[in-house]
Amino acid sequence: MKYLIALTLMLVSSASPRELNLEQALQLAEEHSHALKETEANRLSAEKAISAAQAEQFPTLSLDATAKYVDEVPSLNINIPGMFQLSRDFGSNESYQADLRLTVPIYTGGRISSAIATARSGLDYRTAMNALERDRVYLQARFDYFGYIKALALGRAADASLRRTAILRDDIRSLYNAGAADSVDLLEAHLASAKADFQIRQAGINTESQRINLVSRLGLSAREQVEPSDTIPDPPQSLSQSDSTGQRPELQAALAGVSIAEGRVRSEQAGYLPTIAAFGGYSYGKPNIDPFSDKWNDNFTVGTRLQWSFNLGGSTRSKKSAATYERDASQRRCDNVAETIERETDLAYEQFKLAHQRYQSAATEWQLAGANYDLAREQHKNGALTSNRLLEIEAALTQAEASLAACKVDFYIAQSAYYFALADERLGKGL
Repeated sequence: MKYLIALTLMLVSSASPRELNLEQALQLAEEHSHALKETEANRLSAEKAISAAQAEQFPTLSLDATAKYVDEVPSLNINIPGMFQLSRDFGSNESYQADLRLTVPIYTGGRISSAIATARSGLDYRTAMNALERDRVYLQARFDYFGYIKALALGRAADASLRRTAILRDDIRSLYNAGAADSVDLLEAHLASAKADFQIRQAGINTESQRINLVSRLGLSAREQVEPSDTIPDPPQSLSQSDSTGQRPELQAALAGVSIAEGRVRSEQAGYLPTIAAFGGYSYGKPNIDPFSDKWNDNFTVGTRLQWSFNLGGSTRSKKSAATYERDASQRRCDNVAETIERETDLAYEQFKLAHQRYQSAATEWQLAGANYDLAREQHKNGALTSNRLLEIEAALTQAEASLAACKVDFYIAQSAYYFALADERLGKGL
């Protein structure tokens, strides 16, 4: 018996919904997002690209070692009759050679510096894209979280309507049995009750759909039940436009794109200039510098090397012109992004204001509809109001309740969109 009770308690505890506030939901969504992990990996890759570009400033050590065997080597034969005879082989059948060289760049025409600058701009771009994806994750998590709360609120409004229509149906049936109402009134009461029952079913399906969207966004099991623990406060009486100075990641990415294009221009311009490097080498082998000696020996070498290649068909000039046009296009793109962000921010604030006004209007309508319903109940009991009219007033109250519940949550959805438009840090925080 004890084991049965323990098993029952375990099943009940496992079936209880998981309480979740907005801050926890945002954290889970951030940890689960595959797209955010991708952008973070790209950002780390850009960091390593900077290290690789900076490493080009340092010396390069190279080692080249060979060992080979040839079955026949050339020889030098000099034969002067009566005087002397000379025979000497060039090299040997077996040869071993190891060359160690240290090369230090002295002048590259700006190739290395432009590569470093481009890599840093690439990191700025990847960082901005990572921040943008994080803001998107926060925004979508907020939409799903508030959407689930909205579905629950609409379900409660539908449940309240069902209880009211059940009471009205019983009252009208009593009046019908007493002869104070006709069959039409009774049928209309049953019809109103059936509509309220359907609204309950519809709200249940909508709530379940919103729950699935939320738990999927958070990386939870599709069967896991969650219960929002936040109490949604009433919106403030007045609004003020935010003076947030946060810079949208899209604009940061666009500015980084301009810097990347500028780095490409400098890199192509370096094609007109030579490169100069100093080097020092050590060579060891058999035979080495003396091809006639089949012995191990070594030598040291120091010097400088100048390399300069110039395409006579104008390839360097064309590449620089192409990079210049790309830079101009990036600048125009950046200007367009800045204008778009400004427009989207203004529109988001207007939608935010509209959501606030809708809530205030819905609150007033709900108060009036509730007072009207209470008054209509009294008039109906006194026989001064028809059952049909009472059912219409109840339907208006149901609509007002649902509208108020929806508008209250819609205010915070619009607020989230406004935070996103501002790149406000409050987007990633709870209520």
